[in-house]
Amino acid sequence: MSSTYIVHSADVSGRNVIIIDDSLVRGETAGQLMSRVRDAGAREIHLRLTEPVIRYPCFYGIDFPTMGELLANNVKGDVEKEIAKRLGIESVKFQTIDDLVKGIGLPKGDLCLACLNGEYPTKCGKKRFVEMNG
Repeated sequence: MSSTYIVHSADVSGRNVIIIDDSLVRGETAGQLMSRVRDAGAREIHLRLTEPVIRYPCFYGIDFPTMGELLANNVKGDVEKEIAKRLGIESVKFQTIDDLVKGIGLPKGDLCLACLNGEYPTKCGKKRFVEMNG
């Protein structure tokens, strides 16, 4: 892992901690950070994500090409509860697609949301999805 996290016990020990991040793709980075925060003595850890649940691969420049690599796709049942359990934290909350679109301020049809809803805007993207994921 290329990321290094330094968590100061004095900042989190015995406290409820809310961590805000942009997205959760594979969960590896978040898992390491949550573990370090817990080891530093946090009483509760709550993760809030500004990106909705990423359920589909992106073929337009982001590095997650297969469904199997996506943490949310390997979850059965309630995604937020299961991911919180896997990360060993109290809660996870994702932004909704509708709220993301509202926050961006552009019409939904003008945005590529393929990694969130599986609706690829190009023939190439649709074909690639079938080739990679069946």
